Amino acid sequence: LWVIPSWDTTEEPKNNEIIMDPGMAFGTGTHESTELCSGLVEANIRKGDSFLDIGTGTGILAIVASRAGAAKITAIDIDEAAIRASRENLKVNNVKNADIFQGDLYEAEASFKKMQFRAPFEFDVIAANIVSDVIIEISPKVRTILKKGGRFVCSGIIIEREADVLKQLELDGFKIRKIIRKNEWTAIISDV
Repeated sequence: LWVIPSWDTTEEPKNNEIIMDPGMAFGTGTHESTELCSGLVEANIRKGDSFLDIGTGTGILAIVASRAGAAKITAIDIDEAAIRASRENLKVNNVKNADIFQGDLYEAEASFKKMQFRAPFEFDVIAANIVSDVIIEISPKVRTILKKGGRFVCSGIIIEREADVLKQLELDGFKIRKIIRKNEWTAIISDV
């Protein structure tokens, strides 16, 4: 995938291109944690999967998931600036199969259920490119909304906190499938 600044193109994005304007949000693809997470999302989406992006930032992981074949995408963030940036980036990149919610994981679940007429809030792939403490905090909840055989991709983990995140994932019943590192950052793919 190629990430192109929005101010550097006037063309429609090709399938391997993502047009990105970060605004005030995090996630342009240049940070190691975003790069690691994007690669794991792209490699672990199967055509037709449902995908949840926790802490969507600019929406880059939602765009990657859509390009990789996800059928239904849900993106959430607590930051209003991130919601604005992700909506714009999804639109520019022609992603039409995504719902965006402002709020934490629990607030998004309540909004999703109202909007989707009691559809289950569960996913084939869940990604969280956020800080270690938040991954540790949400891990038990993620386990309950991940479909059987689903994959959890987490990144934004500094290497010094890797063991803490792995311990929590294993306590919550995740099987660690792969750990990748770049400089001082770690990304983990696990499943149930």
